[in-house]
Amino acid sequence: MPTEEEPEDHTDSNKSFGYIKKETPVEVLKG
Repeated sequence: MPTEEEPEDHTDSNKSFGYIKKETPVEVLKG
């Protein structure tokens, strides 16, 4: 998962969300 490889992205909520949304489905974001 790219999310874990890029911990720095965590700082940018908006960036992380938009970037994760495209990579992973909404279900993953919900947990």
